[in-house]
Amino acid sequence: MAEAEQPVVCRRGRLRDPKFDVVRFLGKTKETIPVILGAYLRGDSETLKSLGVVGDEMLERMQGQMSVWKKEGEVRSPHCRDTRARGSVTST
Repeated sequence: MAEAEQPVVCRRGRLRDPKFDVVRFLGKTKETIPVILGAYLRGDSETLKSLGVVGDEMLERMQGQMSVWKKEGEVRSPHCRDTRARGSVTST
């Protein structure tokens, strides 16, 4: 999230829920995202369902991709070693 976006996101969060706590939100996000990505890359739909934070539409999309990987015999590693950006993505 760009620095200028954070105040907007915080305001919108507080409009929806006056008790919205950005520090708690960011902490929970940092804790949950690796679990979600790991389950997705392992093809573990049960973990994704059990977390209760992945919406139905997103879960359906993730399961569809996991099915493709399984059918094609692809194995994804849930171990991410480097998360630094590698330049920008441009469209042609």
